This record gives sequence, C-alpha cells and structure tokens, in this order.
Amino acid sequence: MGRSVWRRAVLGGVGVTALAACSSGTGGTGPTPTPTAASTFVVEGSVAVESDFVANMQADNTTLDGPCAVKAGYDDIKGGAQVVVLDAAGSTVGLGTLATVTLDLPDGTTSLASAFCRATFRVVDVPAGSDFYAIQIASRDPYRLTAADARKPVELSLGDL
Repeated sequence: MGRSVWRRAVLGGVGVTALAACSSGTGGTGPTPTPTAASTFVVEGSVAVESDFVANMQADNTTLDGPCAVKAGYDDIKGGAQVVVLDAAGSTVGLGTLATVTLDLPDGTTSLASAFCRATFRVVDVPAGSDFYAIQIASRDPYRLTAADARKPVELSLGDL
C-alpha cells in the first residue's frame, strides 16, 4: 500500500490518550514484578477516515455511531485491523485492534454529506521510558509522536475530512 498521510484531526470525539498499566519478565527465576502506573501506560484513541457517501446511502448507513463504509483505498481501516505501538528503536511494545468502524459527523454538523468514519482502539501495557512512540494502524505507515504527546489526546485522520 502507498504511503499514508497522517494528520492530527481537529474533529470532536475520542483521541489517543496515554494512561497507565504492562508487565515484563525478569529473565531469571522468582516472581515477576508487578508493573506500576509509572512503568506502563495505555494508548487509546481513534482514526477518522473519509467515508463513501454513496455506499453509506445505499446500505442505509445513516445513523450516527452506526455502521460506516470507508472510501475506496481505505479498506484496510476496519474493525479488527491490527494496531501496533512501537518505541523509538522501532520495537513493538504493544498490540491492539480497531473497534467497529462507525459513522460520525464533525462537531456542529448535521448533514450526512459531511459524515466520516471513525474507529477507536485501545492498546494496554505499553512500557514507559521511550522518548518517542509510533502508532501503526493496519497497513499504514507509523504515525510518530513524542512520549509527552503519547500521553495527550490525539486524533488521527486519513483522507479529505
């Protein structure tokens, strides 16, 4: 698939927020230490994707938070698609999946012509300590962010929204 052009969206809804929780082995015998809030966090958020207006009308996808058909070229953004969190070294430090893709509208808009699709995700047990992280959704290029930004709401978007 071609290069992804990720943007931070200025749309309402769920964002990518880094919170807290992970486990790691000690490599030796004995108990595995219980992770603390300072050693791990949760990455959760959403990706907004351009919708296929005609396909949504034909399928009667007209209910907010109901099913949504994405525009051609974004078919990899679907419920169950893999979400990978990478650290600064490019190592996988967390795995999750996209939830069902649902119909959404920009804040203050009521027209279905302005509708887009949104999928949320949640990746738990991401180890803290990296200066940078990246989120890779489905077959798209990773979206890189600082450790500080990984702990703030981030909304990602694909397409003309």
